[in-house]
Order: sequence, then structure tokens, then C-alpha cells
Amino acid sequence: MFFKKLVMFLKKLVMFYQGLANLCCFPVYPLIIYKLALDKIRMIQDIKG
Repeated sequence: MFFKKLVMFLKKLVMFYQGLANLCCFPVYPLIIYKLALDKIRMIQDIKG
């Protein structure tokens, strides 16, 4: 059940980023990588802080 929800969430996320990419004419993968990097930095700061 949890896995199914996760997959649905990921699909929505990808669709969201693709929508953004279409609006901005911007490649979608750099956005995802940028977001993941930001999340990782926040996590590291939380652990340190």
C-alpha cells in the first residue's frame, strides 16, 4: 500500500516537473537534481544543527 502511494507520488512529481519544464522550455532533470541537492543540504544542516 505504501509503495503504491509512493509510486503515485513520484509520478505526480515527474508530471509536475515536466509541466514546469514545458512552461519554461527548460530540461526537467536539472530541476529534479537541483531539488534533490537542496533537500540533501537541508537534511545535513538539520543533522548538524
